[in-house]
Amino acid sequence: MNKPLKYLLIAACLLAIVIFWSSLTAPGVNDLPGNFREIDAWQNENNTGPVNRVYIVTLNDTLWQAMEDYGNYMPYAKLGTTKVWFFLEDGPFPTKITSGEVIFTAAYQEACVAYYSKNNMGQVTLDRQPFD
Repeated sequence: MNKPLKYLLIAACLLAIVIFWSSLTAPGVNDLPGNFREIDAWQNENNTGPVNRVYIVTLNDTLWQAMEDYGNYMPYAKLGTTKVWFFLEDGPFPTKITSGEVIFTAAYQEACVAYYSKNNMGQVTLDRQPFD
């Protein structure tokens, strides 16, 4: 085997190792402060139109930037929306998402600390205390 081919093969193997390692060590939801816990998730069954996803999540403190980061880590489709409702873990929170316009009953509205939304244009909003 000639030298240039040998060096090229070694470089390709090193590059593959670096790419593999960086994909395994990428930050994710578990690296965020706040002890996030997904309570329930819902996705519409429309496979031909927009994909809408809704999540109910609890955390232990009102860490606004961490909430936005959490929402950004959630799956997103360009033709759909992703919505995340945040509640404090020591307060009341819904355990089940209902499909439709009303995601959870009005009894939990006061306990909701934030609402994250990413629309079909990729615009992100984080509303603090959305029901106040």
